[in-house]
Amino acid sequence: ATPRRPGASPLVHLHNEILRFCDVIAPARSETRMRREVMDELRQAVARVWPEAEVHIYGSELTGLCLPSSDLDMTVLGVQDKSTRPLHTLAGELRQSGLVSYLQVIDQAKVPIIKLVHERGMVAADMSFGQPDGLKTGWLVREHLEAMPPLRPLLLLLKYFLMQRELNETYPSGGVGSFLLQLMAISFMQQRRHEEKVLGIAPNDNLGGLLLDFFDLYGRKFNYTTTGISVMGGGSYFRKSDRGWLNHGRPQLLAVENPQSPEFDVGKNAFNIVTIRRAFEHGYHVLVAALSAPAERFPSILNVVVQVDEILQQRPTLDGSGGQFTVWLPAPPQPRDSGLSGSGGHIHFPTTKEERPRKKRRLDSRQDRTARIEQGKKPGKERSEKATERRKAKAKKREQKQKAAEEKRQKQAGTGKGQRPEAGPKGPKKKKKKRAP
Repeated sequence: ATPRRPGASPLVHLHNEILRFCDVIAPARSETRMRREVMDELRQAVARVWPEAEVHIYGSELTGLCLPSSDLDMTVLGVQDKSTRPLHTLAGELRQSGLVSYLQVIDQAKVPIIKLVHERGMVAADMSFGQPDGLKTGWLVREHLEAMPPLRPLLLLLKYFLMQRELNETYPSGGVGSFLLQLMAISFMQQRRHEEKVLGIAPNDNLGGLLLDFFDLYGRKFNYTTTGISVMGGGSYFRKSDRGWLNHGRPQLLAVENPQSPEFDVGKNAFNIVTIRRAFEHGYHVLVAALSAPAERFPSILNVVVQVDEILQQRPTLDGSGGQFTVWLPAPPQPRDSGLSGSGGHIHFPTTKEERPRKKRRLDSRQDRTARIEQGKKPGKERSEKATERRKAKAKKREQKQKAAEEKRQKQAGTGKGQRPEAGPKGPKKKKKKRAP
């Protein structure tokens, strides 16, 4: 931690601490070089068995969000055999070549993989076959990271925050995996950008304020029971019940739409979401306490949510007091349009309304509201054309009913039908007959 100067803005100090944390946690040049060498050796092992196959990187290595403990995620495309035999074939080749110090074939999982640890550098890797979806989601996340630069340092910090609490793995702890956390952070930034645009204020990308607001949203304000998250079309919320994603046995589960497969809920397997929410809420409260306390009481504000553990102690220290972390992404390990030659196509993300199927379109009401403001119209008083047409149709139908009822009453008054007879003089009361017992 850098010394906290008395009188300095605590949020600015926290911002600089987050940048310095990212400096420390980001892979060094030697580590990056070692990981690239491991990738090349694994590619060569695959080429010896299947010369026409292609090996591609996805996950945190592709998105630039890898921590020192992150594994390499690799997929092999172009192998025609769709069974689990290629896994065992590749495992035999890796054992025979002596490249690995640990190897396990997991062929009963939903996505069968080989888990291995390379003997040089002790770099861990997961290898699968025929999984192009990982490439698509990786490039989708990169697009959002490039559009919103503060996302990358914020996500690196949140990943480490969850890792220290053992809440970063979906299996077996029911935590928030990397992809789910990325979608939550992207949605958070999208909603923040919408609000700034509607209010007409400049974006405030102070990382300390972003971290505090993230904890506030997902720890205290977000309605997990009724609301789902979508990052498509600029980002929006939806009702979980409208899609049948409300689990009545566990209504608190987080619902997040997969942007590649909108019918799939990414958050349904994070069954430990109550503990995760409490962790975010606790992070918010301790940050507020540290930010409002005297500087001498909390020399480091970030230390109240991220402890200096063994991994951070072993990282190389940096000279200087300011953060030097760059928000730009590192160079990708492969070109953007590569990786789908084995599946017969290229990576393509539908961007226009016509390219997306009708059921997958999600109109963002906030975007519509922003457009009305830009046109000089008052938001909230002027509805969409469809809503106006429906309102006029209902009013016309109501007038027709009233007119028909009035004509019916006038017709009955002219013919005498439908009128009550006038009451005559009352005669003697009739005695009620007693019923026989």
